Amino acid sequence: MGRGRRASTSRRTPRPTRKRRLGVIPAGANIEAVTGQVRTRGVPFLVTQAHDDAIPGERFLVYTYQGEGVFRIWRKGQWQEWELGFSPYGGTPGTRCEQVGGGCFGHLERELQSDWWVQVHLPDGGKAWVNGHAGFEGQDACGG
Repeated sequence: MGRGRRASTSRRTPRPTRKRRLGVIPAGANIEAVTGQVRTRGVPFLVTQAHDDAIPGERFLVYTYQGEGVFRIWRKGQWQEWELGFSPYGGTPGTRCEQVGGGCFGHLERELQSDWWVQVHLPDGGKAWVNGHAGFEGQDACGG
């Protein structure tokens, strides 16, 4: 995935979970990201207007935001990617359409929540999982 530096102190765990702490990675430590994992829970989406083959009153589960209004969903027993017409980021809590004049066909029943975990190589040669929201430098493709 890439090299980076801890911008702040964070805890390290043996698995991507908040349950057990192994230790602390000090701020400024040089680390290398190996892989990442996003953990989400499905949030019901209520269809309020007919759209493609979706009908008003239908509910399906929304999991991961892919970008540009597209989400990974669980619908009719299979994974699909649908453009829902909004972003989970921005002026609202990310549960409803913000397009002028509509364009959205429903809304999330509550805000999406996710945890981003990164497996890292440590300076001492060990590996650990750290929460990706906990202050890394150089964590995106642009080095930011």
